[in-house]
Amino acid sequence: MNTEPLHFFTPGWLLDVTLQTTVLLTLAGGLTLGMRRMAAARRHFILASALMLIPVVMLCSFVAPAWRIPWNAQPAAAVAADEVPKKATETTLDPFAPRQAPTVTLSATAAEAAPPSPLWALLWLAGIGAGTLALGASAWTLRRLRAGSHIVVDPTMQRCFAEEAAALHLELPSSCLRMSAACAVPMTWGLSKKTVLLPVQASAWEEARLRLVLRHELAHIARGDVLVTLLTTLSALLLWPHPLVWLTLRASARAREQACDDLALARSGLSPDDFADELLAAVAGLGSTTRPWLPLALAVSASARSMRGRLSSLVQTGRRRAAYSGLQKLLLLLPAATAAFGLAGLSACRKAVPVADSAVPRQILVRSRFVSIPKDSPVLAEAGLTLDGNKPAGLQSLGILSAEKTEELLHLLAQKKGVELMSAPSVTTKSGTKATVEVTREFIYPTQFDPPKQATQKEPVIPTTPTAFEMKQVGVKMEVLPTLLDDGNLMLEATPEATSFEGFVDYGSPITYEGKVVSQNKIQQPIFYTMKTSTGFMMKPGQSVVFGGLGSPDATPLTSRMPKTKDLIFFIIEASVIESGKTAMAPKATGDVTVAEAAVTVVGQVKRQGVYAFKPGMTVGDLIKEAQGLSDRADAANVELTRGPKHAPRATVLDLPNGNSKALEAGDVVTVPKQLTVTVLGQVKRQGLYVLKPGMTVGDLIKEAQGLNERASGGVTQLKRGFQQTFVDVEKDTAKPLEDGDVLTVPEK
Repeated sequence: MNTEPLHFFTPGWLLDVTLQTTVLLTLAGGLTLGMRRMAAARRHFILASALMLIPVVMLCSFVAPAWRIPWNAQPAAAVAADEVPKKATETTLDPFAPRQAPTVTLSATAAEAAPPSPLWALLWLAGIGAGTLALGASAWTLRRLRAGSHIVVDPTMQRCFAEEAAALHLELPSSCLRMSAACAVPMTWGLSKKTVLLPVQASAWEEARLRLVLRHELAHIARGDVLVTLLTTLSALLLWPHPLVWLTLRASARAREQACDDLALARSGLSPDDFADELLAAVAGLGSTTRPWLPLALAVSASARSMRGRLSSLVQTGRRRAAYSGLQKLLLLLPAATAAFGLAGLSACRKAVPVADSAVPRQILVRSRFVSIPKDSPVLAEAGLTLDGNKPAGLQSLGILSAEKTEELLHLLAQKKGVELMSAPSVTTKSGTKATVEVTREFIYPTQFDPPKQATQKEPVIPTTPTAFEMKQVGVKMEVLPTLLDDGNLMLEATPEATSFEGFVDYGSPITYEGKVVSQNKIQQPIFYTMKTSTGFMMKPGQSVVFGGLGSPDATPLTSRMPKTKDLIFFIIEASVIESGKTAMAPKATGDVTVAEAAVTVVGQVKRQGVYAFKPGMTVGDLIKEAQGLSDRADAANVELTRGPKHAPRATVLDLPNGNSKALEAGDVVTVPKQLTVTVLGQVKRQGLYVLKPGMTVGDLIKEAQGLNERASGGVTQLKRGFQQTFVDVEKDTAKPLEDGDVLTVPEK
C-alpha cells in the first residue's frame, strides 16, 4: 500500500470511484442477504445509507489520504498521435542482425503523456443531466396531478385518515388527502406539501380496506421515505453507468415497501396471515394495475414479483419487524462514514501526480539492457528466469529485482557461454514524461514489381523488377513512462517490443524458354516476428524490471523451413532518480554517485551511459571500463573530453586507445561520438555496414564490399539518402561522393 497525490476528474478517478462504490455496495448487500430474518426497515436503512454514501465517497476522494493497490495494469500500448519527440536520433547495431548488418538506429525520444479526452466527462455529465431532467419532469407531472385532484370531503374517509395519522404521530391537514380520476393506484409524495392521492374507486372501499391503504401510505410519510427516495435516486444518478447502483436502489425500494407493510401490520391488530389476505384483496380491487413512472412518488406496485415478495415477508415466521432506534442509527452511521472516508482513498486506476520541485528539476534515468540467452542454457534456472510455458508465446513479466540482485544477475550472465549483452542504451526523461529507446536497423524491401519483359525473342528476358520499397524497423524497442511519487517510489509503465527478421518467402517462379530456365525470377518477401507487452510496476529507485520471451515462434506455415531466432530475449529495465546531475542510488552496487560525491559523466556510444563516482587517479580508460566499454558504432578516434565551468567549458579531442591514460578531474564529461557509416545491400559479395571514410565514393564502397557478384546488374543502382531515393550507375558514377547513412542497393540482373 502506498500513499500519494493523485489526479482528479479523469477517467481513472471515475473508475476508482466506481471501484470504491462497488466495495461499499457489495458489503451492504452482503450484510442484508446474510441476515435473512433482519427487519425490512433495517434492511432499507442499510441499503439506503450505502447509496447516500456515494456522494460522500466522491467528495472525500479529494481529501482522503490516497492508498494504492499495486497491480500489473496493462495500459494501452499505442502511442498518442500528438506526442512530439524531443531528442535527436542516434545509431547503434541491431541485436538480431549479423555484425555486417545494414543501417541500424538507436533513438531516444521523450514525449509528454497526452491528456485524457474530455468525451468521457461529457458522456458522464450527459447521463446525470438526463436523469435530472427525468426527475424534473416527474415533479412537474406530480404538480399537475395535485392541481387536477380534489380534496376528499367524505366524513368517513376524513375520519379514518385523521385517526391513522394520529396513530403514527403525524399532524397533517385534511387537504393532504386527495382523490383523482387520473390516479389508478394510491400514491404519496411531497416534501413541504405532503399528498396522499387515492383513486376514485376508493370511495366505495370498506373501512377496513381503506384503513389498510391509508396506514401504508402514511407509513411512508412517518418514515421519511419521500426524502430518502429522492436522496438515493440522486446518489444513483452520480454513477449512472454502474449496474450495481441500480440493483441496490431497486432492492432498497422493495425493502421500503415491506417496512411500511410491517408498520401498518403493527397498527392493524391483525395477524400476519389476515393482513396478507387484506393486502392481496386491496391490490386486486384496484382493477387497473398500471403504475405511472414517477420516481418522486411512492406508488403501490401491483406486479406479481413485488406482491410475492411483500406477502412472503408478511407471513414469514420469526422475522423481526422492529426498526432501528435513532441512537442505533447514529452508532451505525458513524463507523460507516469513517469506513467510507478511508475507502475514498482507494486507488487502482488513477495516475500519480508527478512530484513538482521548482528549485531542483527531478529527472529519471532509465537504463535498459537487452540480453540474448540460448533457449537450452542452464543459466535460466540458475538466475531464476524460467518462463511460464503455459502462457501464450511472447514477452512475459518476470518481476522486480533490487540493485544488488541485478548486478548479481548481470555478473552471472557475463560468465556463461552463449549469453550476449546485445546493447545497453539509456535515456533521461522527466517524471511523467514518456521516453522511447530503440535499437533497430532499417530493413528495406520491395513491395511493388513490374512484370517480366522481353522486347524480342532474340533479346534477354528482363525478370520481375522492383518499383516501390518499404522500410521496416527490425530490432528492439522500449517505451517507458516513469512517474516519481512523493514518497520517493517510482511508478514505471513499460512497453517492450522485439521484432526479428525470420527469412524470405519466394513468391516468384522461374521463366523458361524452349524448355530452359532463362531467369529464376525471384520475388522474395520478408517475414517478421514481433513480441510486445505492456505493464506497470511500483518500484524503488535503482530497482530493475525484467521481461523475457522466445525470439521467434517454434514453427509457422510460412517460415517452417527458415532459420529462426531460437534464443531467448530479455529486457532488464533499471530506473533511478537524477538530482542536480547526480543519481540517488547505492554507489556500492552500481558505481553511481550520491549527493555528497564528486562525479564524472560519460555519454554517447558506450554500453552504459551515466554519472559515475570520481576516484583519485581515475583516467578516461577507467571511465570507459566503468561504462562496460564502447559500443560497436563508437568513433574511438574522436572522443571529446569537456572540462571546466558550464559558462566556459574546454573541449579536448582524444584518440582511443592512445587517450585512455588521460587523467580525469571531478565534473569532467566524456562524449563518445557515433561512427559515420554507409551501407551496401543486394548483389555484392559482402553486404554490410562500412565506416564512412573522408572522400569515400560509390566506387570505394563497391571495393570495400569486394565487388559485384555474378548476378549483379551493372547499370542503375538505387541510392537511399535520408527520405530521398535516387539512382546511380555503379559503372559510370563511381566518383559520386557518399554521405553518412547512405544505403546503396545493387539489383539483380
